[in-house]
Amino acid sequence: MNRMISLDRIARMLATAPRVREARPIGLDLGAEGLHMLQLDGREQEPRIRAMLSTPYPADREATLASPPQLTSLLRQALKAGGFRGRRVVTAMPESGVRLMVLNYEIDRQTSEPEQILQLVGERIDEALEDCVVDYLPIRTSGEKHGAKSALAVVARRDAVIDHLERLRAAGLEVEALEISPVAVRRLVARLLPDETDLNSLVVHCGARRSDLTVFSGRRLILYRELDFGEDETIGALGKSLEMSPEQARSLLYQYGVRADAEGRAWDDPAAAREISETVLEILKPTFYALKEQVDKACVYTASGWRGASVDQVYLLGSIARWPGFDGVLQGFLSLPVRILEPLAAFAPVDGAEAAGRDRHREIAIAAGHALRGVDADG
Repeated sequence: MNRMISLDRIARMLATAPRVREARPIGLDLGAEGLHMLQLDGREQEPRIRAMLSTPYPADREATLASPPQLTSLLRQALKAGGFRGRRVVTAMPESGVRLMVLNYEIDRQTSEPEQILQLVGERIDEALEDCVVDYLPIRTSGEKHGAKSALAVVARRDAVIDHLERLRAAGLEVEALEISPVAVRRLVARLLPDETDLNSLVVHCGARRSDLTVFSGRRLILYRELDFGEDETIGALGKSLEMSPEQARSLLYQYGVRADAEGRAWDDPAAAREISETVLEILKPTFYALKEQVDKACVYTASGWRGASVDQVYLLGSIARWPGFDGVLQGFLSLPVRILEPLAAFAPVDGAEAAGRDRHREIAIAAGHALRGVDADG
């Protein structure tokens, strides 16, 4: 019989001997475009940032992760430059090495829940279960009282997990916990809204090739969906329409966005900037409407499956949070409050910390969520 082995457990199995814990673990995120790290001060009652750093990869992401010497050099330089204390980290597996799937099942009193999860996962993957690491996160729904349950299952090849942990250990890091990004996002959103335990927040986390849509009610995950929506496809559509290279299209989107006046920037030629952003918006409207439809479906599902309450607000995370004006455009599409997830708002201010990360502070959100492990009640 297969036993479920969590990502946390396999990380602990490979960890070095316990050390005196003088500092909180470092939240480490190997993001799409760079390395992001954040550490909280363990001496403070309220979370206060001790150190933070965001730095681009020396080469592209996959090349950096595939080269142990290059990754080791990058991590060691970051630890030294950022002023981090200790070498314990909370991090996640690379996106390419993890498969997430939503499982729906009925409560079976003859079989434990972990065994049910394993059986369902085994039916949906090609690999042998003994070659995989399987973990899961409960999804809370109103159907539970009728015996129906859901879970977000996490599946990764065991050799890939071990290889990732060994590469981090070669850089001198001790992995305290290995997680998935929705867990980090849940912690961060809960920390931003400590008194809003019944507020339903929808988070769109956009990556290069795909996006995650999650809905949280307080600390409870009530919906997870993987979206066929990513920055690469959006950039491709823009470049094709304007006969530009992907690099030129990306630069145009990041410079002008979809509303040139969104961030109050002073343009030498405001009319020209507005015309460019309006053109970008018209080209990308079909893509944005497709995303809107997915968000609408999530809102309907939330209302029907969770106490009749729909989504109260939408947060943007990842590359879409860097497209000037997109939050305002999406808010107009949805008629819901849409905000960019600002991770530094979750912590007490520290002199110099915000300035040090001002240019890239939004990208540090996942690292911030990892760093919050153990600070709040959910661990």
